[in-house]
Amino acid sequence: MEVPVIKGAIKTIAYYKLFCWVEYWKVGFENIIELFDDDYAFYIMDNLNILCAPKE
Repeated sequence: MEVPVIKGAIKTIAYYKLFCWVEYWKVGFENIIELFDDDYAFYIMDNLNILCAPKE
């Protein structure tokens, strides 16, 4: 479900430069990071979640 939710909110995420806490273990790390633009950094927080943070 994470990928469809991010795709639905991508314009809002890009405009407001939101921090996103995403459960990646079901869909894979690469599938999540490819949804974000190059202005984001990604941090694996634990075995289930990553933090997607604006680089600014």
